[in-house]
Amino acid sequence: MGREDWYQNEGWNSEIEKGFLERLARSRGQRDQQLKIQVQMLAERFPSDALSLIDLYNDTRTEKNWDLDVIAASARAYEVLGETDKALDSYRSILQHDENKPFFPTWVLLGAPFLIARKGKVSDFPYAFELLQRAKLNISKQGLNFAVQRFVFYACYALIRHRSGQKEEAKENAVAALQEAGVRHSGLRYHRKVGLVGTEHQATILALKSITSGYPIWLLALMAKVG
Repeated sequence: MGREDWYQNEGWNSEIEKGFLERLARSRGQRDQQLKIQVQMLAERFPSDALSLIDLYNDTRTEKNWDLDVIAASARAYEVLGETDKALDSYRSILQHDENKPFFPTWVLLGAPFLIARKGKVSDFPYAFELLQRAKLNISKQGLNFAVQRFVFYACYALIRHRSGQKEEAKENAVAALQEAGVRHSGLRYHRKVGLVGTEHQATILALKSITSGYPIWLLALMAKVG
């Protein structure tokens, strides 16, 4: 890594970790932020290592500006590890804060209900609906929203309604979500690909297609694989 990007490692092993920690120990001024950025870079691909660095952050950080971002990274790491309850606990600790305050990671307003819709407990569905309304209000205040936000919003409703046995409502929202997944232009002149639905949502897209078509997910996955 170069002089300025040593805290943005996309890969991780013992050698990279050693170099990172040596540079971090010499860092001044932006150390907390640099550690936070590295945690975010590792959360999904190297979740256990990210959680170890989060422990280091919690033990050594000198200010609280980046705490919510770090907690949000822990939620992603726990989800990857299959620890849904811990992921939701992390989200809940963030969502106790006012989303209008500085440093609030507003994406969690959709991220938390999206996790509940896919992997959460039925008892958490009312909480998911509450968060979706907060997300809707927050997005309207921003005055700009992207296809991926609309996709997640409708997908949450579709998946929760489906799991609740509300088939028609689920299908209606699944159709809306799939329409957003098909958007190919952001509407921004110079950033045409910003905010589009990416391949990371393929599993959800298959689940939505299963809702609209009635075909099992495994069959749709097979059909997609063979073209």
